[in-house]
Amino acid sequence: MRKLFAIAFLTGLGASQAWADSTINALAAGGALSGGELIPMFQSANPAKTTTPSAIGTYLVGTGNFVPTTRTVSTTSPLAGGGSLSGNLTLSIGNIPVTNLNSGTGASGTTFWRGDGTWAVPAGGGSGLSGMTAGYIPVAATASTVTSSILQSTWLFSAAGNSTLAGSGVRCLHADNTGAISIASGDCATGGSGSVTSITQGTGMSFSVNPITTTGTINLGNTAVTPGSYTNTNLTVTADGRITAAANGSGGGGTAVLSYGTIAGGPTAYTIASPTPAVASNVANYSVLASIPTTVTKNTGAATLAVGTAAALPLQVNTSGGGLAFAGGEFVGNDTGGGETQVLLKLNSGGTAWVMVTRPGGGTTVNPSAHAITQSEWANSQVFLCTSACSLTMPNLATATLSSNAGPTIVTIGAIATITSLGTDGVNNGQVGGIGTAGAFYVPADITAPMFTSGAAGAGAYSIPTGPVQYFPFSWLPGMDLSTATAGIRVGRFATPRILYAIRCENDIVAGAAQTMVFRQQTASGLISAGTLVNSGSFNMNASAGTEVSVTLTATPLLIPTDYWVGAVVTGSATAGSGACQFTYR
Repeated sequence: MRKLFAIAFLTGLGASQAWADSTINALAAGGALSGGELIPMFQSANPAKTTTPSAIGTYLVGTGNFVPTTRTVSTTSPLAGGGSLSGNLTLSIGNIPVTNLNSGTGASGTTFWRGDGTWAVPAGGGSGLSGMTAGYIPVAATASTVTSSILQSTWLFSAAGNSTLAGSGVRCLHADNTGAISIASGDCATGGSGSVTSITQGTGMSFSVNPITTTGTINLGNTAVTPGSYTNTNLTVTADGRITAAANGSGGGGTAVLSYGTIAGGPTAYTIASPTPAVASNVANYSVLASIPTTVTKNTGAATLAVGTAAALPLQVNTSGGGLAFAGGEFVGNDTGGGETQVLLKLNSGGTAWVMVTRPGGGTTVNPSAHAITQSEWANSQVFLCTSACSLTMPNLATATLSSNAGPTIVTIGAIATITSLGTDGVNNGQVGGIGTAGAFYVPADITAPMFTSGAAGAGAYSIPTGPVQYFPFSWLPGMDLSTATAGIRVGRFATPRILYAIRCENDIVAGAAQTMVFRQQTASGLISAGTLVNSGSFNMNASAGTEVSVTLTATPLLIPTDYWVGAVVTGSATAGSGACQFTYR
């Protein structure tokens, strides 16, 4: 407890005196201090000292022994918390008026107070968030909660009004049109404030309640269209894009240019009953890819084809000169001896005939023996390869019809092919006077010979060019006695098989004794005189000067084997005559 020394003020005294003992406590009370009095202080030694009220106050405050309770603390904005000093006071700073920061110069709704003591617009800003349309911003919550404090560092939120976005998934931040952002309760589906209060059902729509003023379900209304798949669909579409009718069609949106199917029938009328796509009429330049199974009978002459429900039209073969009517064997069918074949057929530009653009490949037959050429082999240009003796028989044109724009090919390699024609049919070998009669015709070795037909029976039914004929000539002069060559005279040798067609001789000078000549063939090592005769009879070397004589061969034509010689043997001695002979061969 503090003790205050009683201070007595003496008036009217001439001089002040100090008291060094305790008798001061016995003095009578004095009046109030006026502020200018001298206050004696008790002290333990003389001389006494004087003081003043201000010095006393300084002493009391400095030692912490006294707080004046009659004083008050006054505050002005933004400082708050002032009042009497009779108790403890808490002073705080409240909202600072804009005018207290650089007098508010530059302050607005789009600026902020910077550390350098000025107002400025945020970088990239200009208009801030004021004036934006109120709405919701979806936020993906990957943690257990999302709070507004997470986003404060990006200046999207103030510290006030923090709320929790519980759970995970998408939640919403709400921004009003002043730029204030807060976390909305619930999810985005709940929406926020807006101006739409009613939705009325329109054309083609189906509402669970009409109109929708709070909540409801909006669906597309059903149409009369039956759900399912349609082919070549015919559709009815309204102005708003809805399909109100659908039905299967027969083509509609496009035009087919090609169908495919299987050929049936024959030998004069064929069909493709179920082509894909379907064919209902014969349209110029339309095409069909057709399979010809082995059950189909080959055509023996002219034929027709009906595709789908369209009318039957004639079948033709494609040639450089245009389409030509089927003559027989073009549709091979069961004549192939193998599997089915494929052909491409196309309607001509007039839509009046089916033209076979591609033909089945004829293939190659090696070393045929006594093989009868068929119509289909003829029509599809079969190749016959002979590496050894082979034999073929031609169709008889008295009963068969062949295309004059096709034919097989014979290739001979070191062998001769024998061709036999039937009936009255003959073969023209391409040489003047070379038309043969019915019977055997020989194709020489080492050539390629195509076959053709006139299409008519008779001597000129077939043509097989076998190349020009060749010759082995020899002659004698006066003074030469050929009879002295008793081993025979070698005229020529064949490296490969050859066909001897004729031996012709002519005497230029007839004189002296009688002489005759015969002709023989012989192997490479034998004597001509010991060889095989190739002629019947003999040539008279002493008769008919200036007249060519054809020597009669033992066979016409006569086949000469590989590596054989041909030559002559003369009997009768004579030296006065002259003349010549020649072997004609291929």
